[in-house]
Amino acid sequence: MVKESVNPPADTVVPPDTSLFIQEAVKAYSWINNGEGSPLTIRVNPKKLEQYKTHGPYTDGPTAIAVSEVQGIIWVTEHFGGLPIYGSYNRKGQDISSMHPTLEPEFCQRCHETYKDICINGTCTEPLLDAYK
Repeated sequence: MVKESVNPPADTVVPPDTSLFIQEAVKAYSWINNGEGSPLTIRVNPKKLEQYKTHGPYTDGPTAIAVSEVQGIIWVTEHFGGLPIYGSYNRKGQDISSMHPTLEPEFCQRCHETYKDICINGTCTEPLLDAYK
């Protein structure tokens, strides 16, 4: 595990100077765990840990996962030909991207592309908890 963060509860109020990326992420995932939120852990493929420290470029293969610990949602980022590929799975490895629009790979890609200054080479660098420090 390289980072701990949170999918905050639906009633979370973020500080007014919080980045637009964090504001959008809080809004997008406020439904998780019936709006109660969940701890979130970020784990990186040990073979890509050095690449992760500089946010790439990344070699092909699985790169990182974010795990919403209570609900068991696992967001996967892998790379192929230098490009990030996103997926959403449960703890059994089943694709759950159809469970909610924010779990669809296209949603992930759109957000990561929009916030390229924070999501560098497909991995994001600004944990939500930093907004409260």
